[in-house]
Amino acid sequence: MATSDTAARPLLEVRGLHQNFAVAGSREPKRAVIGVSLAVWPGEIVGVVGESGSGKSTIARSVVGLYRPSEGTVLLDGTPLPPTARQRSREQKRRLQMVFQNPAAALNPRRSIGQALALPLHIHRGLRGAAARAEIERLLGLVELPAVFAGRHPAALSGGQRQRVAIARALSAGPDLLILDEPTSALDVSVQAKMIDLLMGLKAQLGLSYLFITHDISLVRTIADRVVVLYQGRVQESGPTKAVFSEPRHPYTRLLISAVPVVTEEEAALQPHVPPVAHASKRPLAPDASCAFAPRCPQAMERCWTELPPLYRIKDVEVRCFLHEEALGDRR
Repeated sequence: MATSDTAARPLLEVRGLHQNFAVAGSREPKRAVIGVSLAVWPGEIVGVVGESGSGKSTIARSVVGLYRPSEGTVLLDGTPLPPTARQRSREQKRRLQMVFQNPAAALNPRRSIGQALALPLHIHRGLRGAAARAEIERLLGLVELPAVFAGRHPAALSGGQRQRVAIARALSAGPDLLILDEPTSALDVSVQAKMIDLLMGLKAQLGLSYLFITHDISLVRTIADRVVVLYQGRVQESGPTKAVFSEPRHPYTRLLISAVPVVTEEEAALQPHVPPVAHASKRPLAPDASCAFAPRCPQAMERCWTELPPLYRIKDVEVRCFLHEEALGDRR
């Protein structure tokens, strides 16, 4: 993993990202992402975790320019990117590629696999004819598919094979970073492990960096260098994976980790204990003047309902919780 000691700046940086969406019949927008900041260093895997609706996929789509951020900046090698993909240069788009959750929806059913790969090869690398065909064969080999698949259509492939094609298409541009939005969640359990092995092998072989979006916190524990925990659009905790999992500081992080299935007594002993909440409070919350997790938190204090906790820095971990107000470190 590259760090600030070996690289001058992050490969990808998100600063103060806000993403709002209009809601039919309402004057107030839906606030999907609220002030999220994160960074991915060269050669690093950063996992973004949280339950459904926490803003994970919205962050991914904002990073690649499918959504125009309501506020905030996305930087590549320290240079701010235009807010939408249409405004970005071909080189900027080439370096950031995305693999979507549902490969069936991501691939054009009318195009053969070869045609799906040929288009980005022409756009980003100027390849045509025999050169393109040779590169298509190489890309299929990278994702462990035979060359004959170039003549097939997505409907003739399994879900796992379609996702391999989607990965090959992302790789065809020659990216530096892949944004992986739940790349295994639409696959059978038996296929998921093979897909993760493939992605890890490609990272090592091609020197890639990953922003890995997932709800599977146990997967993040296995593959990620650093982790960002989201709840209702805000970062609740972030830091090196080992530090976050060995000593989860936010009650929500502890809840996520405690819910991971275990098979041995040793694993059970390492899981944090989360006392049950007698009942979820229906007390109203002010979006910018309270902790969104307060109704579910077994350690909620009165001020959690009337103040928004800042991010406290404790060593190399940041946590948004008043329980750590007295910890030595900086606020931000």
